[in-house]
Amino acid sequence: MAEYYLVSNGCEPCPAGCSACSFSSGYTCTACSDTYYLSSPSCIACSLPCANCNSAITCLTCQNGYFYVAATQTCSACPLVCATCTAFATCTSFVT
Repeated sequence: MAEYYLVSNGCEPCPAGCSACSFSSGYTCTACSDTYYLSSPSCIACSLPCANCNSAITCLTCQNGYFYVAATQTCSACPLVCATCTAFATCTSFVT
């Protein structure tokens, strides 16, 4: 669902990735949708394999098939037999 901002002639949808925005001389995202991070005035899509991030290089969560590495705040691939994992040698579900 797109969020909207008020302009003189009505409401306009916020740009893709913005969950909240404002408009003065141009739009400014004030909050981002999941899978985006705020880089004012825009929301930028997280790089794969991050599911959520707070910058171009800092993952918060990972997509299925990857696990989160806290020390580097990145995502690493699970072994090929794992659909999901919590570490390289710890599958939480298997590919069927």
